[in-house]
Amino acid sequence: MSANLVRAMWLQAIMSRRLVTDKESKAIYYQACKTVGTGTEKYREDITTIQQSLSNIGLELRQLQDEIDGRNMVGVINGRGDQLAQAGTAYTPTELVYIKALIEAIYTAPRSAYSISSMEALSLGVDSNMTKKTREELLANLVRHDWLRKSKGGRYALGTRALMELQMYLKHEYEDNALQCFICNDLITMGLVCATDTPEMSCSVQVHFHCEPRFKSRANANKMPGKCLECKQDWTPWPFGLQATEAVARQSQAFGAGEDGGAGTGDLLEQAGGAADEQEEEENNFDDVEDTQPTTRRQRQSRAASGSSASAKKRGKKRARDSDEEEEVAANTTTSSSRRSTRSRRKSANAANVRLAGGLELDDDDDDDDDDDDE
Repeated sequence: MSANLVRAMWLQAIMSRRLVTDKESKAIYYQACKTVGTGTEKYREDITTIQQSLSNIGLELRQLQDEIDGRNMVGVINGRGDQLAQAGTAYTPTELVYIKALIEAIYTAPRSAYSISSMEALSLGVDSNMTKKTREELLANLVRHDWLRKSKGGRYALGTRALMELQMYLKHEYEDNALQCFICNDLITMGLVCATDTPEMSCSVQVHFHCEPRFKSRANANKMPGKCLECKQDWTPWPFGLQATEAVARQSQAFGAGEDGGAGTGDLLEQAGGAADEQEEEENNFDDVEDTQPTTRRQRQSRAASGSSASAKKRGKKRARDSDEEEEVAANTTTSSSRRSTRSRRKSANAANVRLAGGLELDDDDDDDDDDDDE
């Protein structure tokens, strides 16, 4: 009896949250055991029992690693894609049409970006009766419920919950874009892809950033250090997806501002990998920022004069740069764009116009809070 009560308490907590980390899942279980007064040693056994019970009612307990930070996530998803699931969704038919267009735009974005800008996201609903404010609120709702993630640069990508609950839909409707990680076999929308792409040989191996250490370890174990496990060529991967797209955008902005350096492979790898840390920090950091602006007219005039002088010096340095250096930067950028363009043509999708709503379902008790929550 106590075991059933612990399972029920754990499942109720997970269902109310829909998506939790593995660490949170264990903490919930341990708290339930403490409340009931039983041991915690049967966590895995009880989770297996719960999973078997859920399958009888069309639900599924699934685990997936977050693409940004690699954390193990646990969630209860709808295992059925029928009309009953569609009737239970919290979205209106108009919203579902917009959500479907949003997912298609993200998942089939050019150059394997697997993300779109805020402007692109808002432009998708201009032909519907949804106002801009309504679209903005819906996007915020989707981010809040982990269907989407919004980057520091304002781009939208599929969230962990979408990749977890819509896995079969994405594989069926966008087969050419539904890439799987070579290591964990989960869907991948951001990570590393093998750079081997010649007329004689083209390798399409891709791995998550957090799976690359295991990829390299397996290569070492197979006496292939520094090699791709698939094509046996040097492992010099290119980043793709949300972080890589933003890294390229930052490089382009820096080049446009006249800063030194170009977007080399090493730079993009470092920036794309580092973007995960920035994204995680942004999603969890809600500290107030201290206002450091001048408070008097004299201070403001002094600050403006200083900034004007610095800007003039910077413009002078920019004009004095060697033209050969600019040509080298442009060549690097062109090479990177050409390589990603070649790969994107292999991954273009021709999506069918079919129903999506089977996986889209929110908690009924969240609806009342949506209007009051801030993104």
